[in-house]
Amino acid sequence: PAVTGQAGRRAVGVEYTDAAGVQRTASVSGGGGGGEVLLCAGAVSSPHLLLLSGIGSPDELAAHGIGAEVCLPGVGRNLIDQPAVVTGYTVTSPLSITDEMFWRRSGALSPRRVGEWLLRGSGPLASSGCDFGGFFSSRPGLAQPD
Repeated sequence: PAVTGQAGRRAVGVEYTDAAGVQRTASVSGGGGGGEVLLCAGAVSSPHLLLLSGIGSPDELAAHGIGAEVCLPGVGRNLIDQPAVVTGYTVTSPLSITDEMFWRRSGALSPRRVGEWLLRGSGPLASSGCDFGGFFSSRPGLAQPD
């Protein structure tokens, strides 16, 4: 895949190969004004496609045999991966934040919990539901978790 452009350095489409091996081009209608190209391939693949299309640091592109179409050195920089491990536990007694938030299992928010959140900004309604995290070192001797 590659982002396609025209004079003036405006992206007007994307060239790609479909599942059947046929080369195709998706383009902004007529390549004129009013349309736009949105590249939404994720945090890793979007900059990768831009770099393969010649959009990035000219020196780094040249090192890989790619001609620079647009000098944009920030492409592909400052990516911070945040891997996550999801764990689950089975509990033997009822234990749920939802038991604390709702009034007598009616589905209505507990007036006590609403008041707690409105007055103090605390309680179960102040939780995003994802309050735990951990940081670990992959090997001994590191100054901080990596």
